[in-house]
Amino acid sequence: MTAEIQQLHERLDRIEKATLISAKPVLGIEETALFTGFSVRGIYEMTSKKRIPHYKQGGRVFFKKDELVAWMTERRIKTDSQIDSDADTYTAIHKTKH
Repeated sequence: MTAEIQQLHERLDRIEKATLISAKPVLGIEETALFTGFSVRGIYEMTSKKRIPHYKQGGRVFFKKDELVAWMTERRIKTDSQIDSDADTYTAIHKTKH
């Protein structure tokens, strides 16, 4: 098999996995690693330290995809313009007259 055909097979495998993941509400450990971009080892470490929402059933670890999305997006960083707007609002509300 040529290198180009091998690359094509690998790409098709990745597309197939991504398609399967998008259709499932609950993911296994390897699917969670693909979905989040973390390594399988990193996912195991986070579960053992209870830093990622997960479930255990029959010795296996599972993750709800919607909970993963919420977990990955829970620490939003404000943009500079949002911080400036918040500061302007605070200043306007707390302005004292001398």
